Amino acid sequence: MLILSIVLAAMAPVMTTRNKTEQSSPWRYSEGNLSDAYYGLGVNQTAMIGQREFETTDEPAKLIINANSQGHGDHIAFKFDTTNQGLLRLRNNSVLLGSLNAGGTLGSNAVAIGALTDTDENAIAIGKSSKAGNTSSVAVGYLTEAGGENSTAVGYGATASGKGSIALGGGGALEQPTAGANGAVAIGYALSNGANSVAIGPGGIGSSMDSRTRATGSSSLAIGGNAQSTKGYSVSLGVSSRSTEEYAMSLGTLSTASAEKSLALGYSASSSGGNAIAVGTSAEASYDSGISIGNDAEAGSTNSVAIGRSAHTGENDAIAIGTEVYASGESSIAIGSNAEQSTTSATGQGAIAIGDGAISSAENSVALGVISHARGTNNVAIGFNACNGVTGTNKICIGANSGPSDPVQKSDTSTESIYFGTAGHFKRPDGRYDSDVNSIMELHKRGDYALAVVNADFVVRGDLITMPRKKSGGRDARYGSFRTKYIDNQIEFDNIGDPSDSFFSSDRRLKYVGEENTSGLDKIRQLKIFNYTFKQDESKTPRVGVIAQDLQKIFPDAVKKGADGFLSIRMEDMFYAVINAIKELDAKVSAQDRRIQELENIVRQQDARLKLLETKLK
Repeated sequence: MLILSIVLAAMAPVMTTRNKTEQSSPWRYSEGNLSDAYYGLGVNQTAMIGQREFETTDEPAKLIINANSQGHGDHIAFKFDTTNQGLLRLRNNSVLLGSLNAGGTLGSNAVAIGALTDTDENAIAIGKSSKAGNTSSVAVGYLTEAGGENSTAVGYGATASGKGSIALGGGGALEQPTAGANGAVAIGYALSNGANSVAIGPGGIGSSMDSRTRATGSSSLAIGGNAQSTKGYSVSLGVSSRSTEEYAMSLGTLSTASAEKSLALGYSASSSGGNAIAVGTSAEASYDSGISIGNDAEAGSTNSVAIGRSAHTGENDAIAIGTEVYASGESSIAIGSNAEQSTTSATGQGAIAIGDGAISSAENSVALGVISHARGTNNVAIGFNACNGVTGTNKICIGANSGPSDPVQKSDTSTESIYFGTAGHFKRPDGRYDSDVNSIMELHKRGDYALAVVNADFVVRGDLITMPRKKSGGRDARYGSFRTKYIDNQIEFDNIGDPSDSFFSSDRRLKYVGEENTSGLDKIRQLKIFNYTFKQDESKTPRVGVIAQDLQKIFPDAVKKGADGFLSIRMEDMFYAVINAIKELDAKVSAQDRRIQELENIVRQQDARLKLLETKLK
């Protein structure tokens, strides 16, 4: 319609005057004119320029303009105030409306509209200085160039030079979209120079070269202002996001994935280790196979996992889960959060800290419970504030506030000890102990403290056998000889004044073994620990422990009614339930490991889906 309107407008001046043939011809008649003629009458009349006869192959139109390869090759020339404006040329199924640039061509089956255009075969160029320079290419806009086969460039200065590439947007010579490789796509102020890559970014006036979105890796994808995907199969989504290695993925403003197969998700998230994952604002995974999830979380070592706000790992294979939790020992585990007194941390090799404010700072130490402390090698603290202040090695504290109160015992590194219940004041400088003992039970192996202390009724069912052992500077005790001494309703067993080791028969051949005991964390959770004093204790010595009536509801077999009508308890049920509870906690940690593996599998699946999507976009 545009071309028809132009032609009709060009005809108007010559259709106003007629001569002696005014009844039959719309043109001013000239006897010597060999080019102008007419055919037909009335509404079927056809005017002809460039030929005298109407041919059978001619279209039944009002005007026929026949250009000639031996003469004028163009059909119509346009001028304005004596200045040439352009041409209309129809040749070889091609259309030119405007002009060709110097050395430019009008390919067969092509369309060129605008000044200084250039087209190849089956190509389309629309706009001043537009160039569709390869087969079946399309260039639309001022200074656009589609130089690749089947390429498309739309917008001021857009350039598509790769085969099948697409450049959409406008920004001029300095801010144009550029698709410079086969199958590349650039939309907005973007550069897509990798094969089958996609770059989508903002355009507009005022952008600098540094803010250009770039997808320069093969099959890469970059979306967002200044987003950059520079290696094969990488993906960057978000303003200033970066993916600089193969298969890397960054999602979020200022996110960076700078190692192969790494993932950064969130504002300013950074993943710089191979196969590492960082999820959350400012999350960081800087070593191979590290995982950080949470705002400011940091997986600072190989194969480590940090989950939670400001969670941090510092050595290989460490796991930190919870707010501000810190696991800096190799293969250490810290689960919890920061408490008023301290932050959950596992800083020793193989250390485990579980609970708000729990601290496990020595090799192979374990702290389970709120602000529990395992600061010595091989120490175990279970319960609220257990082993607080204990720096010696090989100590086990079970129960709220359990552990020694004596500074010497706290720092002792030679004795293996177990404490149940509230911290006691236990001393044995002369081979004895004093009566100021608060813990439910203490067990000490060798050394100056080598004995067992039970601050409750002590019941032995079966043989009680003592083994002779010679202490340095002492003498051998006879086999089976022992004596008892009662102090404030407490009982002490020893070998003729010397510390001894006590062993209890546990051989399977001596037992009728029943079903496995499954009491564990569910039972331990139900236990309530109370502060109390005995009514008949005139000194009102503070004590901590369970109440028999409460324990009977949870461990019925652990409570027995004496001849005097009072209830007594045995610790065995609770002790082995604690062991089962530890196993359950270990199973939960293992489940977390499996869940982390599942998350990694999901990431790999998402990566596969993105690759499939990229394939479909080609």
